[in-house]
Amino acid sequence: MARAMARAGDADRAEGLARSGTDPNEQAGALATVAQALAAAGDLDRAEALADSIRDPRTRVHALADVVTALAEHHCDRAWALAGRAEEAAHAITDADERAHALADVAQAIACAGDPDRAEDIARHITRPYVQTRVLARQVRAIAETGDFARARAMIRVQHGAEQRARALTTLVEVAAAAGDVPRMLALAREAEAEAGSVSRRREVLELADLVAAVADAGDRDWAVLLTDRAATVAGSLTADDSVGPVTDEDVQAFALTELAETVARAGDPDRAEALAVSIPGPSHQTSALARLACVAARVGDSDRARTLALRVETAVRASTDSRRRTNELSALAKAVAATGDSNRAESIASLISAPRDRSSALTGVVHALARTGQSGPARAVAGRLADLAATMTDDRQQPWALIDAVRAMAYAGDLDRAEDLAVSLPTGYNRTEAQVVLMQVAADAGDMVRAARLAEQITDRYRQPKVLRALVTAASQAGDREQMADIADQVAALVKLAKPHDGGIDTNEIRFLVSAVARAGEPERAAAIARSMGDRFNRNATLAELTSVAADEGHTVRAEALAGQVTDAQFRVEALAHLALAVAVAGDHDRVRPLVDQAEAELGAIGRPTMTPPLPELATALARTGDWGRAEALAQSITAPQLRAQALFALARESDDPAAARRYVAWAFRSPDWTHSLDALVGIHPDAVAPLADEYLRSTAQMD
Repeated sequence: MARAMARAGDADRAEGLARSGTDPNEQAGALATVAQALAAAGDLDRAEALADSIRDPRTRVHALADVVTALAEHHCDRAWALAGRAEEAAHAITDADERAHALADVAQAIACAGDPDRAEDIARHITRPYVQTRVLARQVRAIAETGDFARARAMIRVQHGAEQRARALTTLVEVAAAAGDVPRMLALAREAEAEAGSVSRRREVLELADLVAAVADAGDRDWAVLLTDRAATVAGSLTADDSVGPVTDEDVQAFALTELAETVARAGDPDRAEALAVSIPGPSHQTSALARLACVAARVGDSDRARTLALRVETAVRASTDSRRRTNELSALAKAVAATGDSNRAESIASLISAPRDRSSALTGVVHALARTGQSGPARAVAGRLADLAATMTDDRQQPWALIDAVRAMAYAGDLDRAEDLAVSLPTGYNRTEAQVVLMQVAADAGDMVRAARLAEQITDRYRQPKVLRALVTAASQAGDREQMADIADQVAALVKLAKPHDGGIDTNEIRFLVSAVARAGEPERAAAIARSMGDRFNRNATLAELTSVAADEGHTVRAEALAGQVTDAQFRVEALAHLALAVAVAGDHDRVRPLVDQAEAELGAIGRPTMTPPLPELATALARTGDWGRAEALAQSITAPQLRAQALFALARESDDPAAARRYVAWAFRSPDWTHSLDALVGIHPDAVAPLADEYLRSTAQMD
């Protein structure tokens, strides 16, 4: 609310609200948020004064940096003067970690304001290596993406830390690869390979793995093999001393080798990846690595290999005493039974889960299922018992997550006041913020704009801002508040400009979801403009494909087709075409469906080994709508990812007018080892079958026990 008032010009009330908080940390965060909003609204004097008044040194520097960025566009001299004060304040911070992060904020603001030389000079004063690494990589990426590789490369030469140089060089390799500049990329990769030998051994493995992917994509398979062998040798020699925390030599080696194996598989060498996976010490680590390789094989369309690996993983899991599989199955069954209306039975099944944290998660799913089917009384009762369970937990690491589950469950059940009371009772910090984010999202979905806005004002962590704005978009849309929607869209556009890929900060997936939420809220043209403004090619294409899906879902096939035409990445273009084909089929224009499916399949064939899961369920459903059941069925059967295969088969069952065929599709879906993925769909088309299935499962597992 304070932010909204500041942007509307009511600075006095905004500041008053921000200062009304009793917790010093929350008050500092709220003041920083208001200062940022005032700067964006053009009230620069008030913004600067407010930022300067913040007592917490780290938050004060962050707020001043935001004002520097706002000033730079039209008031350069004043921006540089304020930047100098922000830098002085950052240097005055006594805590080394806080000082490093504050200097990073100042350097980023100055770089965004157009003075990379000064930003580079400030970055040299950062004493924490991991912050230096992140800042340098950001600066190098930003400069290289403008095409000035020489300047970016020169920045790396003057750095003194080996890990900073290695990460920055690898970043340049990635930018050159994305730009299609293969000669430059290969030359930089040679430098990066040499630099990788100067870093810590664990870091060396990760840097070499990134180079394997880039070099393999450029077609130099022999070099990729040599890099892989070098990385594997280093990974196999790692010890617990190469990491932090209570880990064993086996744990450290397994992590490094698993990451390397997955990268090699994505780079198109599945045999070598599999050999790396089986070399990992410890059967549980091996099984985990093979499972990840099975997912990679499924995503690239290698169905035979995916099935073989999946069977090996299943055999290993069945032979182990691991209870995770049973926990997942009981949780899925409990939610499915709740969705059919049997709350007592659902809660009873969830209670069979022995680990309290897992049980609380399952009960949250039960409450959600009950609430979605209109059973508010049982939902509130289960949520209350879940809160009691969380309160009695004694594990300090697990209890906060169980309490967050309880907040979520109460919110789902419609008891928002009690949920908010529980969220506020959590200690200040990460867990309370996480609970507030959860509650804010549920309140927004429920149309409670006032509560959602109030909670949003309390969440000042910049990394959670995409979720905050997405919730506000939803609430403003449901309330029909066009003025608020326009204001939020401005904030979305500003946030997209700040978010950079691979910076370890704002989740770029959240940015894509946020932009699509703007489109769903009735601002499709603004959303498309924001998507096209994204500098990163991957995120731009992913967001345009998502917007194609939004337009298609809403029946705007002409707009969807235009958006699909703007997607330049082949894999995302396939995704856009699949959504468009399904929308056209739903609209009844069957003659247009087959050419779209043909185009999507041709694109898939040209890709060879896609790095993402192809959207085959949508294509199969579109074909079924046209009556081409043979082709639809073949597509569905070719999907190796269990969840997507079940999704496609249940979609065919829903489309079919033949009861025998529908039962056949359902039976095929449940043949998967991961049959729990089929439960949600089963509830939708045949809820009476859920209870007998639960009975049979509980009988069979009781006999096994």
